[in-house]
Amino acid sequence: MKPRLHVSRTAIGLIKAFEGYRRSAAQLADGRWTIGYGHTLTARDGASVNESDAEALLIYDLLNVSGGVNDLTYTPLNQNQFDALTAFAFNIGLDAFRVSNVLKLVNEGALLQAAHALEAWRKADFEGEDIVVDALIRRRSAEKALFLTPQAGFVPVPSAIVKPRLDDEAVFAQPVVLTTSMQGPQAQAVRETAEPVDEPQHDLPMELVRDAAPDPVEAPAAEAVVEAVSPAHQGEILYQIPGYGVDQQFEPSQRSLASLSVIQLGMIGAGGLVLLGLSYVLALQGAGATGGSKIATYGLGAVAGLGGASGIFILIYQILNRLEREG
Repeated sequence: MKPRLHVSRTAIGLIKAFEGYRRSAAQLADGRWTIGYGHTLTARDGASVNESDAEALLIYDLLNVSGGVNDLTYTPLNQNQFDALTAFAFNIGLDAFRVSNVLKLVNEGALLQAAHALEAWRKADFEGEDIVVDALIRRRSAEKALFLTPQAGFVPVPSAIVKPRLDDEAVFAQPVVLTTSMQGPQAQAVRETAEPVDEPQHDLPMELVRDAAPDPVEAPAAEAVVEAVSPAHQGEILYQIPGYGVDQQFEPSQRSLASLSVIQLGMIGAGGLVLLGLSYVLALQGAGATGGSKIATYGLGAVAGLGGASGIFILIYQILNRLEREG
């Protein structure tokens, strides 16, 4: 049984590094607005947010993304793999993730190939041109490195035993450097100008660089008071996510079946048995009834039986799930 995972501080930090912090809302090319760390759902003209609340908005957005990754993946994942896929899905969107080769390979159990497939998502449409973006190469590399970092330690590959060779089939197009200002009313990227070169800019050998982290984004100092979307809400917290602490893994506070106590599960199981017993009694009564009374009795018996079976199923499922987590 595959456990459901929650996004950790590692994924949140990775996403924040590449999204960049935007204090004041800016308009996108499609007319929507963005604010904080890539938040668009409730962003609007004139809104402002400090860094703390911007992170809360990011966590709010990640609830849907991490839930989607849990639902769409069938192969058991460790925390690093889950965090990397959540960061990746946040960037490309759940719809694209759903049909991606990355997800297909993950669900086939081909995790190394899935990590390699992350690198293919490095292009963007910029001013009508399909280009390989420098920052997307770095972002995919960071996600891939996290995905491939085992929690139990790396497998040794001694240089004297396994001598690396150049893979001359690993090539990539010359990337284009795009920069995005995190200030101003318009959210847009700008192409950096480069000195012309005489050599062709395609099919260059792939170079693995040790330091692939992006330059840090210098964000304005956080305001003491949140400037909310409307003046009526000034001074209020825009979003407060229960169950979240700065130094702990994010855990949603909403109750679920997994949070039920042993007594509550026992009551569900007992209720299921009672309903199954009632279903049996109604079935006996229905056998001796006639006409509409027989149909009604059988119908009530079927409903009671379904409810009883559901209660027993929930009890067994939770027992097995907890035994798996403890084991």
